[in-house]
Amino acid sequence: LQRVQQDNTTLREYEHTALTDIHLASDVANDMAMFDSIVVFENFPKQDQVDAGDEQLNIEILRSREQTNYTLALSVIPNDKLKLRFEYQCDQLDTAMVKQFAQHYQQLLHLLISNTLVAPLSLSPLLKAEREQQLVTWNQSQVDVDLNLSWLRRFEMNVANHPDYIAVIDGDRSLTYYELNRRANQLAHGLQAAGVAKDEMVAVLSERNIDLLIWIIAVFKAGAVYLPLDPRHPDDRYQTIMTSAKVKWAVCNDEDTAARLTCEGVTCFIQSQLFAAVMDNIDSEENLALYPTTEQLAYVVYTSGSTGTPKGAMVTQGGMLNNLLSKVSDLSLGRADRIAQTASVSFDISVWQLLTGLLSQSTTYVLADEISHDPAQLAEAVSSHQLTILQTVPSILESLLTVAAPDSLSSLRWLLPTGEALTPALARRWFSAYPTIPLLNAYGPAECADDVALGLIETAPAETVWHLPIGRANANTQLYVLDVDLQPVPLGVAGELYVSGVGVGRGYVQSPGLTAERFIPHPFIGGARLYRTGDRVKYLADGRLVYLGRVDFQVKLRGQRLELGEIEAQLMRLAGIQQAVVALHNQQLVGYWVGDASLDEAQIKQHLQQSLPEFMVPSHFIHLTALPLNANGKLDRRQLPVPDVSTLTNQDFVEPQTELEKQLADMWLALLPVERIGLHDNFFHLGGHSLLAMQLKARIQNQFSVKLDLALLFNNPTLAGLSQQLAAATPALNENDMDVMESLLAELE
Repeated sequence: LQRVQQDNTTLREYEHTALTDIHLASDVANDMAMFDSIVVFENFPKQDQVDAGDEQLNIEILRSREQTNYTLALSVIPNDKLKLRFEYQCDQLDTAMVKQFAQHYQQLLHLLISNTLVAPLSLSPLLKAEREQQLVTWNQSQVDVDLNLSWLRRFEMNVANHPDYIAVIDGDRSLTYYELNRRANQLAHGLQAAGVAKDEMVAVLSERNIDLLIWIIAVFKAGAVYLPLDPRHPDDRYQTIMTSAKVKWAVCNDEDTAARLTCEGVTCFIQSQLFAAVMDNIDSEENLALYPTTEQLAYVVYTSGSTGTPKGAMVTQGGMLNNLLSKVSDLSLGRADRIAQTASVSFDISVWQLLTGLLSQSTTYVLADEISHDPAQLAEAVSSHQLTILQTVPSILESLLTVAAPDSLSSLRWLLPTGEALTPALARRWFSAYPTIPLLNAYGPAECADDVALGLIETAPAETVWHLPIGRANANTQLYVLDVDLQPVPLGVAGELYVSGVGVGRGYVQSPGLTAERFIPHPFIGGARLYRTGDRVKYLADGRLVYLGRVDFQVKLRGQRLELGEIEAQLMRLAGIQQAVVALHNQQLVGYWVGDASLDEAQIKQHLQQSLPEFMVPSHFIHLTALPLNANGKLDRRQLPVPDVSTLTNQDFVEPQTELEKQLADMWLALLPVERIGLHDNFFHLGGHSLLAMQLKARIQNQFSVKLDLALLFNNPTLAGLSQQLAAATPALNENDMDVMESLLAELE
């Protein structure tokens, strides 16, 4: 008993710990709040008990004014009936949101009473009507379309009905529906004769041109699966993809390209070989009539994997067709439409850009990389060809609006931003220039046959709008916003987006573990599956979804978890900033922005400090002329420059010496945010990226009249290395020739 008494006495010393002491012992900085919401149980005596006590205690007048320092404070007041009082900061929460909190809290209390054996965290606060609304009402996206009538059969019907319509234009080349079908039939007969069987993958390595479209259709006609390979990727990546997918067949357009496809167990055909093989076959121009089922694979697109190994998403014919028919319906496509094909073959949107027009008797215009990635040339192409449908990533759209001549995009009926979140500022800028051309904000993962949600934007968003909706579920698609327990979350609360419906693909090629992780059993519909996107979204009150960022873009800084997207949204609210990205480098936040270069760091910090806690204000800010993009035109965070300004130019600075080096340096200066270029400076370390590399390539080709492979820039990123490669590869640029030319000019003078 003495020992028990002693232990209890010792324990009493630790019954109370001051909040300040807890704060000091935590990893949260002293100048930061440990939490932004609080629950207080007010267990002081009731007023009637006070009145019944000592008559000498008499409070006649009591006036009080309370102000919470927290975003939300809940006071629990015991009485005959339990009373709850919610206090909140009006600049952070609105009345409707707090009322929803109160309803959900009450719902949880009732559930706790009636489910005493259930773990509290497994209970959902949603009311029955709210749950029905999210799971059923907002997912009534059924559209009656015959997916058994395949894309291939529909295309051949258009060929029969409209053989002389122009199907595709690629620079100076064009093909009618009849000619396109005839050539695809010839290659398909050749593939079939070579032994290509149903559901086998055929790797296609081709530039984006008419030949690529012929190959895709030929692969479908042979009953096989289209596997695109991007010509911009290194050869080793081809080997990795073809080996992991166990590819047996590959096709390309010439001998040089075929050399890049050397892989054990893979048979490669070039176009001329297959044409020659069927030359004597009088039936080679006829349709093969091998029409796929909805569950048969249509294509496999490889994307970057979190482990560094690319993963191949398998898309079915039914999923592909559903997406294409939705485009025809949503965009009201017809014969008069001219669709721009701009996306890389490794980007899943290239599929709809190439194939949708062939369902609607429209014409597809294939725009080469040097056009689609150069805003000035892209604007000229839209104007000269009178294109009506254009899809591009917001990063390029920003530059397009900057360089495009007034009304050069006025032929468009629709603009489809994709690949990244469309900012309200950019939407306002678009409608300022083109108030009558609507935006269709598209969202969708490659694993689900491209777009699963579409948000129509017909007017400029208000200044108070922070995020633009990605809209509602696409046709025959169901969308769910769920928590970690796969339960729906309340309106306005962030959750992870899950996709169900006909577009959900088979999974990843030869990756059962990853497939099981991302494609999970449907918790609400037996036998169905959900695809886990990894994207954070929330519901608006009208059922539209708002994209908030990636789940894995959460970072922890000095003990606090924060969303980089929240800081980016606040940066975008500052006048003069057009684009913004925030990253974490060496436990310091760095803000990158595109826009008015006259803004200084002090102005930006002052703006952020008005709406964000101090720990969320970046320590460094870097101004960029454009955000770095990857091959698909999406933001490439890995290419964001480090914040140390002293590293922007090489410390061992060497002036360019030769005429060629000086000319190249001038081109770099015109594109990069630096004041000087040294011989050993690296184009990409100075802020260069894939989009600027395309512009540099175009400038070099125009000035020196040479054909330049983009890989030359990536493999030789320094000024010295690039000039040496150009001089060696092009005799016209040789220094001796330059000297001779200068001597001749001097003699003429």
